[in-house]
Amino acid sequence: MGEARLGEFLIAVVIMELTPGPNMGYLASIALTRGRQAGLSASLGAALAFALALVVALAAHRLLAPHLHAAGHVLGALGAAFFLWIGIDAWRDAGRPPTPLADVAAGNWRHAARGWAANLLSPKTWLFYLSVVPAFAGGDLAMQATLGGLHIAVSTIVHVGIVFAAAAFAPAYAASTHTLRLTERVFAACLIALGLWFGWRAIAM
Repeated sequence: MGEARLGEFLIAVVIMELTPGPNMGYLASIALTRGRQAGLSASLGAALAFALALVVALAAHRLLAPHLHAAGHVLGALGAAFFLWIGIDAWRDAGRPPTPLADVAAGNWRHAARGWAANLLSPKTWLFYLSVVPAFAGGDLAMQATLGGLHIAVSTIVHVGIVFAAAAFAPAYAASTHTLRLTERVFAACLIALGLWFGWRAIAM
């Protein structure tokens, strides 16, 4: 794989990760309303989900390729159900006091698990590793693993940057209970809308 091809892949990944989407909105919301540690936990969960998806894609690419269309239906339905669930849960939690210090560890594990599940159930994750990465690397599994690793590194850097930027604005939002509740409900509504959109896409595919 030439340097030009590698550069094209990195450019594509950076553009993809900087485009507003579920991860960006979710991580910004968590860091803004629940703190930097919660946002970093969600980022860790996302990175672990990408790593697992990459391993599965490398092991089963040829086996799954003929059934990718059907797999997209299933993943789309699961993704829709998941985003609807966390959206409704976030709406119910809007305006509640921050997690007590004694429960911070448990809360961080919860955010990590959500970040992991959200990305593992996303059709975008699987389609990326099953189609985009092989398109750049061909049948070379070692190169596919390398490109997948680069994607995980770039996405993690972007996610951490989003968390730190959002957390910096947290004190201003925390000073206004009304603004905090409104912000949380806006993000919750976006997650619910995303779940409905995923469901529509799963049916239309």
